[in-house]
Amino acid sequence: MLSRTPSSAAKLYGGPALSKEGVHVTRVWGTAMLCTGAYLSALAHGDGARKGIGYAYLVAAGTVIRSFVFDTDLGVSRPMLAAWIVACLGIAYLGLN
Repeated sequence: MLSRTPSSAAKLYGGPALSKEGVHVTRVWGTAMLCTGAYLSALAHGDGARKGIGYAYLVAAGTVIRSFVFDTDLGVSRPMLAAWIVACLGIAYLGLN
């Protein structure tokens, strides 16, 4: 599987070097696209909007868990990330059940 960081993707396509803030914004855009894809996939599959929101928040929880484990330079406290994980998983649970 091809895995690229935002900085290496910008370099690959000839874009300018990204600052720390640029990397984080790019990750937020990626998360938004993944969540939208999960929501639309659920709608296309016939699961309905409620399940679509559940799947979208499950994807969001996964990206926050990734940040919690691997990104130590976010400038966000670990308890705040943990709270986001719990909130996303709670909303996903409500949407999927």
